[in-house]
Amino acid sequence: MKFQRLFSLIAILLVAVCMPLSALELGPVELHGSLSQGYIYSQHNNFIVDSTDGTADFREYGLNATIRPMDNVTIGGQIFGRDFGVAGNDEIFLDWLNIDYTWRNWLGFRLGKLKTPYGFYGETRDVDSLRTEILLPQGVYMEYIRGLFDSTWGGAVHGFVSSKTLGGFSYLAQGGVRDVDAQSSDMQRLLIGRGIHIDRSKSSPSFAIAFIWDTPVEGLRFGTTGSWSKKFISGTADSPFGSSTYESDIHDNRLLTGSVEYTLGHLTLAAEALSGSFDAIFDYASPYAPDMTLSAAYVGGYMKADYRFADWLAVAGGYSSFDFDQTVTVNGANGIPYGPSGLPYGENQDDWFLSIRFDITENLILKVEEHIISGISGTFAHENPDGTDKQWSMTMAKMSFVF
Repeated sequence: MKFQRLFSLIAILLVAVCMPLSALELGPVELHGSLSQGYIYSQHNNFIVDSTDGTADFREYGLNATIRPMDNVTIGGQIFGRDFGVAGNDEIFLDWLNIDYTWRNWLGFRLGKLKTPYGFYGETRDVDSLRTEILLPQGVYMEYIRGLFDSTWGGAVHGFVSSKTLGGFSYLAQGGVRDVDAQSSDMQRLLIGRGIHIDRSKSSPSFAIAFIWDTPVEGLRFGTTGSWSKKFISGTADSPFGSSTYESDIHDNRLLTGSVEYTLGHLTLAAEALSGSFDAIFDYASPYAPDMTLSAAYVGGYMKADYRFADWLAVAGGYSSFDFDQTVTVNGANGIPYGPSGLPYGENQDDWFLSIRFDITENLILKVEEHIISGISGTFAHENPDGTDKQWSMTMAKMSFVF
């Protein structure tokens, strides 16, 4: 079945060479879409998918529509689907859907399913044509937890304020409920390697802010985003004492980014930093399974340069780093302490990457990318049964049709 989907996607991409398209307009409705098929080959470690043997189990597709019934009102939405190993599984879902009312430049309101602000590029990461890279730098935009920070059902206020001497300031403040399904492949994959199975998930209110300063220096901008959320999950968990049901409160889930970007002609330089943390309390029903508190903190960042040599050729390269540390504290059960307290656990990844983009036609884009990696953050033991290697590499290619 997957081979049939793959052949269909390739056929559509080949036909697209002969179909120069811009946005489609159906009366007042404007349509944009994308369809991509990729290939991944990695040495030593599988990354999300069984990639050490090479795989085409890597694709994305989306369709969005917008309409402006009035000058200051925009209604739009997007459906999206992807397949990246066990992530996505070719399931099409509602990516975003909202109505935006701009009262003045400095004050607007947005309501619906909203993209969660996340660095400079998190809200547009589904739009492959906007960047040179296949993967956004993993030091900030970790692919393996992509679905956990994607969208929120709620509302937002936003605006833009300009100053002749200070430049322009954009802001956004968002509140709502984070959209993460208990059965989502991203969530299940993240915990299954630790023997934790999720049957039910409930999100509590979450909050996010974004601030961008377009400085008086042409092409230079700074930004920051921050978010806070909490979640309740329950299910079953494996332990040396057998399987047990559990309930877990994942709270104080914080994420903060700082960003800078400078564009000079065809050259763009960018750097971003990430800091995050969360605490999770696991309460087990079995008297033989000790309750557990997991506290985690992580930092990351990257630097990159992107240069467009011609209308048909762009190259980007840079360095990305990510460090994850967690402490597991085991509590007593029925007054009997189990195991050591404060057991440390950590992962890291340093990634040098190079991306080349070929704009074959107005609608057809080919990208190739190489990663030289040290560290195993983003890889999982249950996806690498023969063990992981600290030094590894990954080669990627991706063909996209966009309109």
